[in-house]
Amino acid sequence: MLGSTGARGAETAIRVSSLGFRPSSRKTATFLKGGSFTVRRAADDAVVFSGALDTAVADAVSGQTVYLGDFSAVETPGDYYLELASCERSPTFPIAPDVYLDAYRTMMLGFYGQRCGTAVALSFAGASFAHGVCHDSDVDLSYFDGTGQAPTLVGGWHDAGDYGRYTVNGGITLGFMLRTWEDFSATLGAVALAIPESGGATPDFLAETRGQVEWLLGMEYGDGSGRFSNAVKSPIFPANVRPEADTSPIALASASTMATAVAAAALAEAARVYQPYDAAFAQRCQEAATRAYAWVTATPGIVIPSEDWAAAYDYNDAPGDATEIALDATARIWAAAEMWATTGDATALADFEARVQAPSYAFNPEPDWNDPADLGAITYLLSSSAARTPAVVALLDASVMSAASTLKTAYAAPDNGWGRVQGYWWGANGAVARSCLVFNMAARLDATAGWMDLCAEQIGHLMGRNLYGRSQVTGIGVDPPLHPHHRPSIADGVVPPWPGLLVGGAQQNGTQWVDWTDNDGDWLTNESAINYNAGLVYAFAAFLGPDPGRVPGDGGVALPLDAGAPACPSAVDAGTDGPAGVGADAATTHLHGMGGSGGCGCTVGLDRPAVSALFLTGLAMLVVRRGGRRRRSARVP
Repeated sequence: MLGSTGARGAETAIRVSSLGFRPSSRKTATFLKGGSFTVRRAADDAVVFSGALDTAVADAVSGQTVYLGDFSAVETPGDYYLELASCERSPTFPIAPDVYLDAYRTMMLGFYGQRCGTAVALSFAGASFAHGVCHDSDVDLSYFDGTGQAPTLVGGWHDAGDYGRYTVNGGITLGFMLRTWEDFSATLGAVALAIPESGGATPDFLAETRGQVEWLLGMEYGDGSGRFSNAVKSPIFPANVRPEADTSPIALASASTMATAVAAAALAEAARVYQPYDAAFAQRCQEAATRAYAWVTATPGIVIPSEDWAAAYDYNDAPGDATEIALDATARIWAAAEMWATTGDATALADFEARVQAPSYAFNPEPDWNDPADLGAITYLLSSSAARTPAVVALLDASVMSAASTLKTAYAAPDNGWGRVQGYWWGANGAVARSCLVFNMAARLDATAGWMDLCAEQIGHLMGRNLYGRSQVTGIGVDPPLHPHHRPSIADGVVPPWPGLLVGGAQQNGTQWVDWTDNDGDWLTNESAINYNAGLVYAFAAFLGPDPGRVPGDGGVALPLDAGAPACPSAVDAGTDGPAGVGADAATTHLHGMGGSGGCGCTVGLDRPAVSALFLTGLAMLVVRRGGRRRRSARVP
């Protein structure tokens, strides 16, 4: 059930993306009260649009009656806010072609902050963050069953709020980032990032991901077998200490087919991506991928790590259960696709095509760590190779569109008040962001259906159009998380948390609703992870190019602007001095544009209704399609 003790944000009856909108995108807000609303220009409080909130939505998640307002017709760049006839105001938000650029940079700064094995120092919104060289001691090999291993394994990104590094989640995260580059390199290549390598011969984006590639190369067994270890981490979760103060022993786990298949896929893709910038490095990646793929194809059964601490998935479940079976199968699909795309190996192509023609395969509307096959399908579909089988191409095209249509149906459900296309499970905020992978592929196949508007709506949900009226990302948007379950943020003595971290969010666990709480001890809903962050990097990257403008049939709503209402006297804004978007002081609660007087001159009431309590069992928006959702089911907080 949904309680009223979660991380409630500003007392406002209007929920809207605090990050803002591109001029041509769909613009939707959720209102907790009906009636009519206006869009006002922040500079002079002039009304630029007005609309009615006629249709009530009995929201399945909160149990509240809410109302949806569309103001897509407002396209002129500027700063705006929404206002109800009863004078409640929304946060001030921008409309601009580059509205996602700073947010993208902040998410990439989040990845820089997760670097392991090296000193890190960054500044953000007036605060400084740093940690020293970490986790560079000799590795405990007592669990490891290989030979010839290097004594240390430095590099890569810390996986989440703790300091583990897992081949499955780390490799799939890397694959998602490299997919981001392959899809959007035309715009990403020109974007400078606040990292030490900025301005070098390698584009900044690839300079950041290279450390993860280097670490993944180091996870290969030194005996030449091609196997990859499943994890390098402490067998117990560390205390809430800074990375360099974590003195718990670091152990290397044994191999698994899942980890080795993921490594084969990610390294094969890395070989393609880095070839123009460092041919020797690309060759190393291809050779390691080839060895890994050879071992996986010679090992048809599932091999799981012998250590229960090494998986980073499926804790407390039986070995060889449905989650592991699905992960093994889908990782093999991804590996075959990337090996074929990089090497032209006809055997890998045949392997891929046979697997995706199996009755059990479908393009997944919920891509996550436990099913990376979507990455392989996209690589195959975006190839121009004549070696592809036309019937398989058609099959996958249809499967992509089916997955996208599933999400579109969820968006349009009559009981969906928040524009969210995913349900609620462990880390589902990451799935909300990763939906943009599905929508972008659908848009390539069907350019007339407004698929990327749905992607932008998912960003808007994470930026404040949600149950809590708060951003779900540290350092970005209005009222972002201030106390994530993130050890560097807990232990460094700096008031704001490290920026660019997407928290997992509220979840439905069977019949129990687990509220999001902005509490650093809440690892269930308030922990970040690199696979969540990679999804949001992809979503932001999708919109860094030129705004294409609205075209007929793209899902936009062409409504006339109402420019006839007189401007109101300027109102005093009792919010913070910083902007509502990226760069605002993450140490404070962002209420820019709230709590003062509205554009109509009356006082804004702080009367947000309490969230009701409802059992949500059986509600369509909360159906968990598969059981392997939780990333960890037993933790030391």
